[in-house]
Amino acid sequence: MEKAFLSLILVILILLTIFCLWWTLSSVELTAPVPEPREPSLEDLERGVEVDLGSEAGRGREVVRNPRNEEEFRRILEQAPPVRDGIFVEILERRRRYWPQVLGEIVRRKLSYFAPKLRELFQKESKKRVPDRHFQRQILKTLQLSGVKLSEQERRFLERKG
Repeated sequence: MEKAFLSLILVILILLTIFCLWWTLSSVELTAPVPEPREPSLEDLERGVEVDLGSEAGRGREVVRNPRNEEEFRRILEQAPPVRDGIFVEILERRRRYWPQVLGEIVRRKLSYFAPKLRELFQKESKKRVPDRHFQRQILKTLQLSGVKLSEQERRFLERKG
């Protein structure tokens, strides 16, 4: 009886040790070497992830085009300006989740070269059957705050609607 009890205790300790090891390893992020360049998978494309195959520094790194959380949005801000700006335009055109933050970054960084694209988005929204006035107002405020001179019509729109 005593031998069976000790065997049971030993088995429980072994299982507890295995569980603790599993728990520790599953919660620790293991550092891996820089991945080799790869083609984007179907899952990557569905998720809105692009794999940077061009630059030496970014080789194999994922470029998120549709951020799901603040961390992914911050990674977009760290991208080289051409990549970042392309993603900004895509987020604004498709009115994805972080479009207000994109407009805020345009103002914060004084990216006045976005003016033609923002005006194009404003006009495109105006032509819709039911335009999103809030989106239009935010575009005009962004243009105004980033140092771009508004036309008389755009100024009147801002005054009339807000």
